[in-house]
Amino acid sequence: MQGKILVVTSYPTGEDDLRGEYGTGKKGALLRKVLKDSGVLYDDATITSCVRCAPPTFFPNITHSIGPCRPYLQEDIAQLQPTIIISMGNAALVSLTKKSGIKKHRGKVYPLHKDFGMMYNTHPTYGIEDLVKVPTYYKVIVSDIRNATKGQTTPAKVQFTYWKVDYGSALQA
Repeated sequence: MQGKILVVTSYPTGEDDLRGEYGTGKKGALLRKVLKDSGVLYDDATITSCVRCAPPTFFPNITHSIGPCRPYLQEDIAQLQPTIIISMGNAALVSLTKKSGIKKHRGKVYPLHKDFGMMYNTHPTYGIEDLVKVPTYYKVIVSDIRNATKGQTTPAKVQFTYWKVDYGSALQA
């Protein structure tokens, strides 16, 4: 076992916020199934999100929360020093690379944006939110993750990075 896999999702769900832990509920179960079917044991990945609190249902654009939450993601990457970073969903792609358009960029490899000050690549694919809306994306996501992790395994146990953040103050930062 050689590498470390970091999966960056868009944001936790409201259920995650209520329970105080990441990866709960239907979306967490779906993420576990996607990882398993991709050949990545759930215990072999560290899961985090680019936005640290569930957005209110009325919030039209999650990308406004990316900037205030970026330092937490930078800290995650610096501490884990992953060999593979998988960005799941457009918000994760924007946060890591400042590129937008997951349909256009999925399946490719991009360096992290210079704001991170670290030399890592990310492998974008659709997010769990996309999969809930378009179930046919399942095979595409599994294939993208398989291709990104080909030949990579990790001894790390699953770790969730999660901070409960007051949504209003995060937007003002």
